[in-house]
Amino acid sequence: MKKATLLFFAALLAGAGSSSAADTRERGAGADAAAFALDLEFGVREFFEPDEKAAWQRVGLGHEFEMGSFFLAFDAGLNVRFDGGPREDRAKIRTKDWYFKNPGEFRDVYFPKVRSLRLGGEDTPVFLSFGDIEGATLGNGFIMSSYTNTLFEPENPVLGMYFTLDGKAVELPFFRIESYAANAARFDVFAMRIHFTPFTFLKENFLKKLTLGTCAAVDREPAYYALRYDEFDSALLPNTALAAAHIYGVDFSLPLNVLPFWLLTLHGDWATTRRKNSGGMGGVDNRFFGFLDVGLELGILGENFMARYFGASYDLYRLEQYAVYNAQTVLKEKTGAYGFSLGISLFEEKLSLWASSRGPTGSPEGGSREWQAGLSFKEVFIPRFFFDILYEKKNMKTLNNFTNWKNDSLLKARLTYRANSASLALVYTARHFPSRSGHSRQTLLGIESRIKLKARGGAQ
Repeated sequence: MKKATLLFFAALLAGAGSSSAADTRERGAGADAAAFALDLEFGVREFFEPDEKAAWQRVGLGHEFEMGSFFLAFDAGLNVRFDGGPREDRAKIRTKDWYFKNPGEFRDVYFPKVRSLRLGGEDTPVFLSFGDIEGATLGNGFIMSSYTNTLFEPENPVLGMYFTLDGKAVELPFFRIESYAANAARFDVFAMRIHFTPFTFLKENFLKKLTLGTCAAVDREPAYYALRYDEFDSALLPNTALAAAHIYGVDFSLPLNVLPFWLLTLHGDWATTRRKNSGGMGGVDNRFFGFLDVGLELGILGENFMARYFGASYDLYRLEQYAVYNAQTVLKEKTGAYGFSLGISLFEEKLSLWASSRGPTGSPEGGSREWQAGLSFKEVFIPRFFFDILYEKKNMKTLNNFTNWKNDSLLKARLTYRANSASLALVYTARHFPSRSGHSRQTLLGIESRIKLKARGGAQ
């Protein structure tokens, strides 16, 4: 390991001890005062450059400010490589993280410097949050399900947005608005759902918990990443700007307490695109004994209609899915469709394991199957350790395609250790997308460490 890299991790270890002491001294401060923190970051991340995969050392200095329900955190990090000069120890800074060619790119470069911004809390009538989006789902997930906006990090980070408005804020407690924007700098992918509980006034009636919803989602720039990422297949790019992809839908859900150990929820969805392609599904979700979840769906998908259009790996397949949406390629004929899911949650949901499968009920030529699986634990087996992993495989014509698990797949994993004000994380991503040389699979590994030096001030 180069001397400079050793110096980074020596600073990390020294800082970890000092930050722990600072955190201990700070605990006695008043909880209602404004809180400030310096956030030191050290690590190593792999980047896919146009012609190579390179590892960059990262050093950053961020700032956090919190007062009441307001929280702001931003990063001023540099990615550096020590491979220049006669002894290969001269620093080379990755200028793409700070440089933009024209004024219109200012938002793309500098908005992601805000790591997190929150106003309110998830239990307050109004909540606004900026940051990463992981696993975003609206309603039953028929239009947006498990969407994430971090698939092209660290090369192309974006700042997402989440907003909720509870009707209690305007004295209308029977409705709620929920929305996501994948990129606050562009508002390219944006989705909103409004749902109602019209029978909340009923005291003892099963319709009291009935929820009716309407959802709309749009991708205003389907080629956003393809135009910014050199590895994308240029053959998928048109000569003119692409029109936006729009999807609209309605849904319902109705939970029923069948038995003391069995909660059954009926749900249904119908959606259509602006090109008049539509589909619908209905099903049941079952929770047994408070920890076992079993779901089943059946429905019909029209020609070129894709259920869960905005899924976990959507950003990797934007142009391919748009070709189906726009009828450039007919990959989905009218077909029956199924969905099946199984999940287990234990230790107050600190340990969760789930898997799902969806696809056509008929001929594989009528569409493709996909699988998802995930595992999450939070200090269940080992104190201070947190682990999350997500796997998704798409475009399966037969179940035998599952053995070739690397192709048309996404794998994201993160292992984190937290101790007082210090944290250390190992991150891994394996992503598969249409590249210049055909479908390409890329693997990225990173080590992230953070140290917070806290202080309090302001009026009590």
